Amino acid sequence: YTVSDDELYKLLRALIDTENIHLEPSALAGVFGPIRLAKEKEGQAYLEQHHLIDRMKNATHIMWATGGSMVPAEVMKEYYKKGVE
Repeated sequence: YTVSDDELYKLLRALIDTENIHLEPSALAGVFGPIRLAKEKEGQAYLEQHHLIDRMKNATHIMWATGGSMVPAEVMKEYYKKGVE
């Protein structure tokens, strides 16, 4: 799947606001897989086709998050602002 820059910046802002975790935008692309499985028609079709609907209540998604500590504070502020717009 493809994730737009706007989606990444919005998720970056949400992650900072809710968890105080700062990541570079590209590190957040993996978060959208479970979101799309749950909310999009194609995701639901995949879950049904593979008989996974009932198993999702026990599913855990682990995201490999890297890169936030290498982003200068001023750059991170700009990323955050883009997530608010």
